Amino acid sequence: MSFSDEVRSELCAHLPVDAGARRALLAAVLRTAGSFHLHGRGQVHVEVDLGLTAAARRTVELLRGLGGTCEIRSYRAPRFGGAARFRIVVGGDGRTLRVLRDLGVLTASHGPVSEPPPRLLAGPVRRAAYLRGAFVAAGSVAAPRRPAQLERRTHDLAGAELLQRLAAAADVPLMVRDRGDHAAAYTKRLETIADLLARIGAGDAALRLAEADVVARTRETANRRANADTANIRRLISASARQLDAIDRLSESGVLERLAPPLQDAAALRRAHPERPLAELAAEAWPPLSKATLAGRLRRLEELAYER
Repeated sequence: MSFSDEVRSELCAHLPVDAGARRALLAAVLRTAGSFHLHGRGQVHVEVDLGLTAAARRTVELLRGLGGTCEIRSYRAPRFGGAARFRIVVGGDGRTLRVLRDLGVLTASHGPVSEPPPRLLAGPVRRAAYLRGAFVAAGSVAAPRRPAQLERRTHDLAGAELLQRLAAAADVPLMVRDRGDHAAAYTKRLETIADLLARIGAGDAALRLAEADVVARTRETANRRANADTANIRRLISASARQLDAIDRLSESGVLERLAPPLQDAAALRRAHPERPLAELAAEAWPPLSKATLAGRLRRLEELAYER
């Protein structure tokens, strides 16, 4: 099961308590995953195509709970790699058509409605339920530790812009894109994705994304620090090797013993502790020296050794 299907399963695990929110959720599924069919003698059918058993079961439950009729059929979809999908054929009887009109799916003349009525989306609970239904119908989200992206497909640009407005009302910014055969409301910001999932009822999925981000950031920080430590060790080894070579040159030429005591002390200190960084080496001196003072004396030893 993909992470997107796991999110859908979580969203379908429990229905909203508020009756209006349940209607908003159902309306979003019907409008987002549904298609309108006009048959002979003016008969109208709405067919809903879903890829998850739980989503199909909840849609049927909600529709029948409002008095509508429907049939559910399974099939294999080549464009989805032969995976099983579910087609819900909504009845064309008078009672079911009234349910579809009440949900803002069909007009009084049984034509498709361009946008759900305001009453269906009144209040944050119903708006969140509509966004939830839209994800159940046609949403996708990248798995944890993958580049962040959440997307909801719609039939047209107007549908994507509606989702954008509903999310914006909850301070969740989405972008929209028209892709010709469909449109999408989407975001590539992990914080936005986690916030949106939490608001529509997928709190566990939001937590998994947040945890994965923390782990990734911690690993990146550890890697940076390890790389920095490695670079510092390499610099220390290189500097110590230069300093020891300079001290040996000065000693072999008899110059070292004629230098000022502070320089001789610095040379003896480096020879005694070739692996120590400057800060630790300076602390070993007596009296203790500052790191800058010791660095200056060792640098002077190198200059004397190589200028000869």
